[in-house]
Amino acid sequence: MTPENQKKFNVTAGGTFGFLGLMFVLMTFYVAAVPAPPKPAPTLAVPMVSPASCRDMLTQLGYVSSLTSGGGVSAKDASLTDPEGALTKATAAIAMCKMSLNEFCMGSACPDPGISFKLVPEKQFAEYLRKMTPAPVAASAASAAKPKKK
Repeated sequence: MTPENQKKFNVTAGGTFGFLGLMFVLMTFYVAAVPAPPKPAPTLAVPMVSPASCRDMLTQLGYVSSLTSGGGVSAKDASLTDPEGALTKATAAIAMCKMSLNEFCMGSACPDPGISFKLVPEKQFAEYLRKMTPAPVAASAASAAKPKKK
Protein backbone atom coordinates (compact mmCIF):
# COMPACT_ATOMS: atom_id res chain seq x y z
CA MET A 1 0.00 0.00 0.00
CA THR A 2 1.44 3.29 -1.04
CA PRO A 3 1.68 6.12 1.46
CA GLU A 4 -0.89 8.04 -0.54
CA ASN A 5 -3.41 5.16 -0.40
CA GLN A 6 -2.61 4.65 3.29
CA LYS A 7 -3.39 8.30 3.97
CA LYS A 8 -6.72 8.07 2.07
CA PHE A 9 -7.61 4.91 4.01
CA ASN A 10 -6.75 6.53 7.36
CA VAL A 11 -8.75 9.67 6.54
CA THR A 12 -11.74 7.61 5.39
CA ALA A 13 -11.60 5.32 8.46
CA GLY A 14 -11.10 8.28 10.81
CA GLY A 15 -13.99 10.18 9.24
CA THR A 16 -16.25 7.12 9.43
CA PHE A 17 -15.42 6.46 13.09
CA GLY A 18 -15.78 10.16 13.92
CA PHE A 19 -19.19 10.30 12.22
CA LEU A 20 -20.35 7.12 13.98
CA GLY A 21 -19.11 8.44 17.33
CA LEU A 22 -20.98 11.72 16.82
CA MET A 23 -24.16 9.80 15.91
CA PHE A 24 -23.90 7.65 19.05
CA VAL A 25 -23.39 10.73 21.24
CA LEU A 26 -26.45 12.39 19.67
CA MET A 27 -28.50 9.22 20.15
CA THR A 28 -27.42 9.15 23.81
CA PHE A 29 -28.62 12.71 24.30
CA TYR A 30 -31.91 11.88 22.57
CA VAL A 31 -32.53 8.81 24.76
CA ALA A 32 -31.67 10.80 27.90
CA ALA A 33 -33.79 13.83 26.98
CA VAL A 34 -36.95 12.23 25.57
CA PRO A 35 -38.98 10.40 28.22
CA ALA A 36 -40.21 6.91 27.50
CA PRO A 37 -43.95 6.49 27.09
CA PRO A 38 -45.62 5.53 30.38
CA LYS A 39 -46.20 1.84 30.90
CA PRO A 40 -49.62 0.77 32.09
CA ALA A 41 -49.79 -0.40 35.67
CA PRO A 42 -49.82 -4.15 35.98
CA THR A 43 -53.17 -5.59 36.82
CA LEU A 44 -52.83 -8.08 39.59
CA ALA A 45 -55.27 -10.87 39.11
CA VAL A 46 -56.25 -11.88 42.60
CA PRO A 47 -57.59 -15.40 42.49
CA MET A 48 -61.08 -15.64 43.87
CA VAL A 49 -61.52 -17.81 46.92
CA SER A 50 -64.93 -19.34 47.28
CA PRO A 51 -66.66 -18.91 50.63
CA ALA A 52 -66.81 -22.70 51.03
CA SER A 53 -63.04 -23.11 50.55
CA CYS A 54 -62.46 -20.18 52.91
CA ARG A 55 -64.66 -21.87 55.53
CA ASP A 56 -62.74 -25.14 55.09
CA MET A 57 -59.40 -23.35 55.45
CA LEU A 58 -60.59 -21.57 58.60
CA THR A 59 -61.74 -24.90 60.03
CA GLN A 60 -58.28 -26.37 59.36
CA LEU A 61 -56.76 -23.43 61.24
CA GLY A 62 -58.88 -24.29 64.28
CA TYR A 63 -61.75 -21.82 63.93
CA VAL A 64 -65.41 -22.73 64.27
CA SER A 65 -66.55 -21.31 60.94
CA SER A 66 -69.77 -21.17 58.99
CA LEU A 67 -71.17 -19.63 55.83
CA THR A 68 -73.39 -16.59 56.31
CA SER A 69 -76.61 -15.98 54.43
CA GLY A 70 -75.04 -13.25 52.28
CA GLY A 71 -72.27 -15.43 50.88
CA GLY A 72 -69.67 -14.54 53.48
CA VAL A 73 -67.93 -16.50 56.21
CA SER A 74 -67.99 -16.08 59.98
CA ALA A 75 -65.33 -17.58 62.25
CA LYS A 76 -64.91 -17.90 66.03
CA ASP A 77 -62.23 -19.16 68.37
CA ALA A 78 -63.01 -19.15 72.10
CA SER A 79 -59.45 -19.77 73.31
CA LEU A 80 -57.46 -16.61 73.86
CA THR A 81 -54.48 -17.84 75.90
CA ASP A 82 -51.98 -16.19 73.51
CA PRO A 83 -53.56 -12.92 72.29
CA GLU A 84 -50.63 -11.96 70.04
CA GLY A 85 -50.54 -15.40 68.43
CA ALA A 86 -54.33 -15.40 68.01
CA LEU A 87 -54.22 -12.01 66.30
CA THR A 88 -51.40 -13.17 64.02
CA LYS A 89 -53.33 -16.33 63.10
CA ALA A 90 -56.52 -14.32 62.45
CA THR A 91 -54.63 -11.85 60.28
CA ALA A 92 -53.17 -14.66 58.19
CA ALA A 93 -56.57 -16.35 57.88
CA ILE A 94 -58.24 -13.12 56.77
CA ALA A 95 -55.51 -12.51 54.19
CA MET A 96 -55.79 -16.05 52.80
CA CYS A 97 -59.53 -15.76 52.24
CA LYS A 98 -59.13 -12.63 50.04
CA MET A 99 -62.44 -11.18 51.24
CA SER A 100 -63.24 -7.93 53.00
CA LEU A 101 -63.30 -7.87 56.78
CA ASN A 102 -66.78 -6.82 57.85
CA GLU A 103 -66.64 -7.38 61.62
CA PHE A 104 -63.85 -8.20 64.05
CA CYS A 105 -63.88 -8.58 67.82
CA MET A 106 -61.21 -9.88 70.16
CA GLY A 107 -61.34 -10.20 73.94
CA SER A 108 -63.68 -11.05 76.77
CA ALA A 109 -66.05 -8.12 76.12
CA CYS A 110 -67.11 -9.49 72.71
CA PRO A 111 -70.53 -11.08 72.18
CA ASP A 112 -68.58 -14.32 71.63
CA PRO A 113 -65.59 -14.12 74.02
CA GLY A 114 -62.31 -14.93 72.33
CA ILE A 115 -61.82 -13.90 68.74
CA SER A 116 -64.50 -13.65 66.09
CA PHE A 117 -64.70 -12.10 62.63
CA LYS A 118 -66.93 -11.99 59.57
CA LEU A 119 -65.69 -11.83 55.99
CA VAL A 120 -67.80 -10.76 53.01
CA PRO A 121 -67.15 -10.64 49.25
CA GLU A 122 -66.00 -7.26 47.89
CA LYS A 123 -69.32 -6.31 46.26
CA GLN A 124 -71.26 -7.03 49.42
CA PHE A 125 -68.77 -4.96 51.46
CA ALA A 126 -69.26 -1.96 49.16
CA GLU A 127 -73.03 -2.18 49.69
CA TYR A 128 -72.49 -2.39 53.45
CA LEU A 129 -70.34 0.75 53.42
CA ARG A 130 -72.97 2.59 51.37
CA LYS A 131 -75.62 1.74 53.98
CA MET A 132 -73.40 2.77 56.89
CA THR A 133 -72.34 6.12 55.40
CA PRO A 134 -74.76 8.89 56.39
CA ALA A 135 -76.45 10.67 53.52
CA PRO A 136 -75.40 14.29 52.99
CA VAL A 137 -77.86 16.85 54.28
CA ALA A 138 -79.45 18.80 51.47
CA ALA A 139 -79.21 22.58 51.63
CA SER A 140 -82.97 23.01 51.40
CA ALA A 141 -83.56 20.60 54.30
CA ALA A 142 -80.99 22.40 56.44
CA SER A 143 -82.55 25.81 55.75
CA ALA A 144 -86.04 24.48 56.44
CA ALA A 145 -84.96 23.30 59.88
CA LYS A 146 -83.80 26.78 60.91
CA PRO A 147 -86.46 28.98 62.51
CA LYS A 148 -87.34 32.05 60.49
CA LYS A 149 -86.81 35.49 61.99
CA LYS A 150 -89.75 37.91 62.09
